[in-house]
Amino acid sequence: MAEIKLENLIESFTEPIETRVVTGSVEGFLERNASHYDLAVIGASTDRSAVSRFLSTPTFERIQEVDCDLAIVHRE
Repeated sequence: MAEIKLENLIESFTEPIETRVVTGSVEGFLERNASHYDLAVIGASTDRSAVSRFLSTPTFERIQEVDCDLAIVHRE
């Protein structure tokens, strides 16, 4: 499902698009790489339990500064 949403998003652009799957910290990845890009798109889920949110703050709340535009897409 996420792959289809990503494909639908990038089909609308005429310039080359680079996609990456991050297996580590999203914040660390953005800190190291954001300045090389115009836009970063990350997925987010609101379908998390209270315990999950207590143990790990949502990604969008942990991102403080980014050197590019950032889009957060809700995954269903």
